[in-house]
Amino acid sequence: MSPILRQQDLATGRPPILMEVKDGTFVEVFEWKSKLAMEQAHSNPVILKIGEGFAEACEYLPVGKVEEAANLFSQFKPLNLI
Repeated sequence: MSPILRQQDLATGRPPILMEVKDGTFVEVFEWKSKLAMEQAHSNPVILKIGEGFAEACEYLPVGKVEEAANLFSQFKPLNLI
């Protein structure tokens, strides 16, 4: 998702971190360009269209709902999709 967010000028160029947790949940950590950019994503037609597809295939969760996030030293499986 972050490459598309960068194309839409909503995320920084900092490389995202992609991970998988024990239950198969995927986690992507990226940096929003600003608070305003994060808010603009909710009305951006390109992002909304992608979000529709994601909503059919997955569930968005706060990171705190991921079991590993409760551990002081969480273990995630790194993913390289590039």
